[in-house]
This record gives sequence, C-alpha cells and structure tokens, in this order.
Amino acid sequence: MIRHYFTLTKLAEEIQFLKGHINEGCFTQEKNSLVMMLYKEGNEHYLCYSGDQKTGGIFLRNEFSRARKNTINLFDVLNGGEVTEINILKNERIIQLTFIDLKMNFILFGGAKSNIVITNKEGIIIDSFKNKKKLINSTFKIENSHLKKFSEFPFETTILKSLSDCDLLLGKYYAAELCSRLNINPLANLKELNYEIENLTDKSVNFKNECLASKEFYILENDIGERLLSLIPLRAYTRIIRSFNSINEAIRYKITSTYKESSFASEYKKIKAVLEKQKQKLQRNLEQLSDSNKIYERIENYKLWAESLQTLKNHKERVGSSIEVARWDGAKIIVPLNQKLTIRENIDAYFQKIKDSKEDDKIRQKRIPLIQNKLDYIKSAAEKLDLCSNIKEIEIFKTEYKNLLKTTMDELQTKEERFRSFELGDGYFLYVGKNAANNDELTMHFAKPNDLWLHARGAGGSHAVLRMKAKVEKPPKIILQKAAEIAAYYSQQRKGKFVPVAYTQKKYVHKPKGANPGSVVISKEQVIMVEPKLPAE
Repeated sequence: MIRHYFTLTKLAEEIQFLKGHINEGCFTQEKNSLVMMLYKEGNEHYLCYSGDQKTGGIFLRNEFSRARKNTINLFDVLNGGEVTEINILKNERIIQLTFIDLKMNFILFGGAKSNIVITNKEGIIIDSFKNKKKLINSTFKIENSHLKKFSEFPFETTILKSLSDCDLLLGKYYAAELCSRLNINPLANLKELNYEIENLTDKSVNFKNECLASKEFYILENDIGERLLSLIPLRAYTRIIRSFNSINEAIRYKITSTYKESSFASEYKKIKAVLEKQKQKLQRNLEQLSDSNKIYERIENYKLWAESLQTLKNHKERVGSSIEVARWDGAKIIVPLNQKLTIRENIDAYFQKIKDSKEDDKIRQKRIPLIQNKLDYIKSAAEKLDLCSNIKEIEIFKTEYKNLLKTTMDELQTKEERFRSFELGDGYFLYVGKNAANNDELTMHFAKPNDLWLHARGAGGSHAVLRMKAKVEKPPKIILQKAAEIAAYYSQQRKGKFVPVAYTQKKYVHKPKGANPGSVVISKEQVIMVEPKLPAE
C-alpha cells in the first residue's frame, strides 16, 4: 500500500523538513521515472518518483548516481525555486510541493493515471511529465467523487466494500483488518450487520486514527508469500519481514525490493528457458545416437543391396532409379539406385556407405558420453538455479555459468527486445537500432514493407522504424514528429537545434550488394525538420 492515502499522509508529514530546500533540477533516465534534486545548507536530497503500476510512488534518497548518458532534464521552470509548503490534497493521493509562484503535483493514482503536473497560481497546467500536448494550458482539476458515509451505502452492499469505499478511506486491507478485529463477516451484506451503525462508525474512526498515529511501519507477508506495506500489524499478514521508524524508508524498501523481485523473476525465467532449451536439444541428440538399431539396420540394407547387385551380369549399364533383383534364396527385392550411376558405381557407393556408417557408429559411441556429461552439467545448473532466491544470487549464477548461457540467451530474446523501443501513443511503437549491424537487422529483417523508416538526413546515426498498424496507413502528424525527434536524437546531429530527418516506407529502402553494415539507399523520401529529443514519458 505504498500509494494508500494513509501512507501518503504520513509521508507528507515526514518530509516537511524539505521546506526551504532549493530545487537544483529534475531529470529522467528511465521510463516513467523522475528524480528531483533538492539542496539546503550543504545537504542534498533526491525525491524519486515512479509511475510504474507495481512500484509506483515517491520516496527520498540521500544519494543518487545520475547516469552519464540517456538522461533528460525536465521542469526547468522549477530550477532555483524554493519549496515553501508540502501538503497532501484532502482525500486525494496527490502530494503537492509549493514554490513561490508554482505548484508541483505528484499524482499517485497508480499506472497510467499517475503523473506530475506543474501549475501556476491560477491552477493552469504549464508543464507535465506525461500527456503534455493534452494537459498544458488546461486547468488542473481532480474529479472528486462523492464519498459516502458508511451508513449511506445500500443494504445489499457487503460490509467490506462499504468500509473500503466510505469517506474514512480505509481501503480493502485495513477494512478487512477492522472486520477481523470485530469478528464481523466482511462478505456479509449491511442488512446482516449485527453492530449498530453508530457503534461501528465510532470504532472505524478510532481504527483510522490508530493507523495515522502509528510511529512504526511494517513490511508484512501472508501465508502465500504476498508482501504488503502497512502502518499497523495485520492479522491476515502474520509474518513481519521488516519494521521501520520512517515511513519514507519503508516505502523505499518496498519499492526497491519489489523492483528487485520483478527483476529476479524476469532473469530467472530467461535463464530457466535457456537451460530447458539446451536440455531438450541434448536429450533429442542422445535419443538419436542411442538408437543403434537404426544404424545397424541401415548397414544391413546397404550390404544386402550391394551383394544383390553383384549377382547381375552387366555392371556397366544404367537402369534407372531402381531394379528388381532375385536373392540367393529366390526371393525378389527392389534395390534403389542412383540413376546417374552404373550398376558398378552403385555397388561401390553402397560399400562406401557401409564403411561411412561404421565410422559414424564409432564417432557416435564416442559422442554419447560427452553429450551425457553436458546434459548432466545442465541439469546440475538447473538445480542450482532453483536455489537462487534474489537478483544478487542470479548474477553470481550468471557469472559462474556464463559460457553455458552465452550460446542461447540471444536466441530467446524477442526481436523487439534487440532494439531500443518507444511507445509513442495511440498504439504506435518506434524501434531504433543500436549499432551498424543492429541497424541492418532492424531495417532488412525486422521492418515490414509498409513500416515507416526514418534516419537523420546527411548524418550518421541509428535507423528507426515506426511500426504501422495497417498496410495502407499514414501516421498522425504528432506521431511522425515524435518518431523523427527520436531518430534525430540518435544521430550525430543530436546537439543540433533543428535536424532534417528523411522518412519513407521500408519497401523503398534497399541495401546495395557488398555495402558496409548499416549502409542503405532510399527512394521516394520525404523530409521533416525537428528538434532532437526523447519523449518525456
């Protein structure tokens, strides 16, 4: 519950010391994240925002290492401004930092609804982290839904939902805890409630006050391993993983640990797939090599056909693709032939096949134990992988088995993952090459004929491909502009004020024979002038 109203209320209380701090700048270096640098009397603090669905929220850090590349400065209008007030908007998951003439609103609804908007004294949005085009110059308004009192819900409503959604803002976890403490069935309807409404309302208010008065904060875990940040202990989450005297530290721990768990799960899944793919391949090879009956049967057939052909009188003639031959016991068989060869040449070919098959059998006998050893090694690695419980142990595992993993990790990576990717809105995605060879793969193998291909005109840089959703389609102007801005950013003209970007359908892009990696020729190009930049979200 890192974005619960109670949690954010406690956080707003705890970070009041930021009043008087000067904003030294805001920047983003990861999708849906922003860092605000605050300074006062030799002390630095970094207010970190994430708009991710799972790890979305804000927390403070005393240190932060900014990346040297791929970071973008934002909200320049706040630079040098002093924080004068810090508030949480009543009944809203919005923390507001007030400067002399501006307000910075952290909207912490979760996922796509999360955002940061800068407003002036009149409440007009002058800048936004997301949806700039739509929001700038509009009035900052929060659609306040009427919050009912517990007693105002229809009798058919469950007690849990009534407590969760009423004006006390308990939410489902705290509402469930209150029901547990009062021995109330949370799934019963209000008409089945044994408590008097006034009595339950009083107890609910006292419970809310208990949460907001808490000085210790918890990371809890239930019986199935789900973890939760809570201001108080909960009966449904019996295990206390950690406790904190700072709500900021509790939020920070929950966000970073969730991110690490997500990274761990992703890496574990990839490595598991690599090992499983190699294991299955080796098992198939082993089954084929271990099937000696087929090899011996093939040798016997070659021998029978060669000896049968030897009984014929004329070995110099060519008789087609097969011939009927009588065996020594009078039985007749059909012997397959290479119709380009004489009978003699077919006999010699069969004896050579017998010799080759016997040699193959010797090699097979030597390969079986080698493959078995490698298979055992992979099974051992898979067992060791299952013992890993965090991302640090995964990294140690990857170092230990790097040679084993290197061969197939790239094969499992989707084509989209091999390139830089940007979601431009309205379902449009732009893919950008990372180097010359990667450009070739993007343009010549990944791009479809009617996709839009972009490149900074007259300058070295990455190829960019805008994926089209239909064969006959022109992207909206705003989408084309965003794509061109990114293509310009990943070129040698990145620092230019305005850069010409050529674009055309991929079907008009060709690679001359013998051309260097990344070199192409295009026809039917058009040009758009843009400012090189990456999207803010």
